Amino acid sequence: AADGETTAAEETTAAELIEANKDAEEQDVRYPEINVINKDEVLTLYPWTSQVAACLSEVYEKLYDFDDYSGDVQPVLADASYDGNFLPGCDHEEGTGDYTVHIWDDIYDHAGNHMTSADVKFSWDFVVENVPSNKGARSVYEGCDIVDDYTVTFHFGKELTGLREFDDCFADFFVMTEAGYGEGEATLNKAECGTGPYILKEFTSGSVFAVEAYDDYWAKDHEQKCKLQWQNVEVINYITLNDKAQQVTALQNGEVDAIQDIAVDYLPMFQEGGEYSDRFNVISYMQAGQISISPNN
Repeated sequence: AADGETTAAEETTAAELIEANKDAEEQDVRYPEINVINKDEVLTLYPWTSQVAACLSEVYEKLYDFDDYSGDVQPVLADASYDGNFLPGCDHEEGTGDYTVHIWDDIYDHAGNHMTSADVKFSWDFVVENVPSNKGARSVYEGCDIVDDYTVTFHFGKELTGLREFDDCFADFFVMTEAGYGEGEATLNKAECGTGPYILKEFTSGSVFAVEAYDDYWAKDHEQKCKLQWQNVEVINYITLNDKAQQVTALQNGEVDAIQDIAVDYLPMFQEGGEYSDRFNVISYMQAGQISISPNN
């Protein structure tokens, strides 16, 4: 991944921005605007499909999500301050398929709807029943019980001990309020009602997707939040560009500032010693914590 430090929309140099923010806490740094290459067209804002646009993670959130740099699962909507015996925010009785998740009590979506455990149950039941998935653990989901306003116990037909089984459920899809869901896909094709740190700024199906930092974000002042919840940029413009050569040209010309994945053949020009190494950082990370083995046949 080559992440540009300069912004195509601003004349301020990366060095000036870094100097201005050098004494700030990392999560409190705020850059004005960046342009990011999005390899796939964003055709809909609907978050519950088998092919969800990755950039929707700016506006919607999950109970847990992945830290790309460590591969660890981390709480998002789950209450990170609750010292669970399985994970922060989660209790589990060993040998059973029961997992009890505690969510924060101050979660609000972008329409002002307060999220409770009833919304978590609504989201899970709807997605498991209606969204196709090859995730094995979902096939043994037996339902969930509302313990109180901010606690839900999930029941599976077996203990989730397989590789990434827990992750494939709890860090796999977005949770939203039933009130925000409204009339469903017809409503959410053109609007969003997430709980995330960014709110929709502009959207045109297939061409334009832009978000801006949400001033009333529920976790804005939380001490315990993961990097996915930080608001380090005021405006993020996602530019659809799927041709590999054109992606590199856009980076070279300063039209865009970052790309999540770049063709290996082009990496040397952005890495240390490369022609553009003074303008970009190349960061390696674990993609969604995935581990695969491909035997020779």
